Amino acid sequence: MQFFRHGLHFTERGLFGGNRTGKTHAGVYEDVCHLTGVYPDWWPGCKFDHPVNWWAATDTAKNTRDILQEKFCGKPGNMAALGTGMIPGDLLLRHTVKHGIADAYESVFVRHVPTGGISTLQFKSYDQGREAFQGTKNDGIHLDEEPSLDIYVECLLRLMSTVIGEPSGMLILTMTPLNGITPLMLQYLPELSPIPLEERVSAHG
Repeated sequence: MQFFRHGLHFTERGLFGGNRTGKTHAGVYEDVCHLTGVYPDWWPGCKFDHPVNWWAATDTAKNTRDILQEKFCGKPGNMAALGTGMIPGDLLLRHTVKHGIADAYESVFVRHVPTGGISTLQFKSYDQGREAFQGTKNDGIHLDEEPSLDIYVECLLRLMSTVIGEPSGMLILTMTPLNGITPLMLQYLPELSPIPLEERVSAHG
C-alpha cells in the first residue's frame, strides 16, 4: 500500500524483494488500473483521467512473453486463455504480434472505461538495447528486474513532459537486487554506499 501511495508524489518508485514475493504482480496490478482507468475504492495512489501510453519490459523477449505478457493477457500460445490475465477480457480490444518470437505480443490495446478511449501497452525487453527505448513520450513505464543504467535513463527521458503545467509520467521498478550494490541501486538506496577507505581508517584509529 505504501508503494501504491507513493505514486502520488514520486516519478520514480522501486519495489524490491526476494523472488516470488509478489513484486511483479503488484506492479502489473497498478499498470492495469491506469490502462483501464478502473481504480478500486481503496486506491491510495495516483490516478490518470485519460487513456495512457504504457511500456512494460524485462530482461529478455522470452521473459517478457512468459512473465509480463502472461500476467497482463493470459497464457501465451493459448487463444482460449486470452483475457484471463489482469486485463479484463472485455477490455482487451486487440493486439499486434512481435516478430521473431512465437506467441509474443508487440502491443495490446485496452479500453479506458471512464472516457471510452483506448490505452496502449507496449512490451519491450532489455536485450533489444537502449535504442529500442528511444523516441516516444509515455505516461508510464514498468521495468521488471534491473535494467542497465543507460536503458533506465532513456526511460526517464520518455516520461519528461514537454507541455508546461503537464506532470511527468511515472516509472515503476520491480526487482530482486541480484546484482548487488549497482549504480542504479545506489540511486534508490544511497545509504548502502560502501564507506570510503579513509573514513574506515579514521574510525578505527
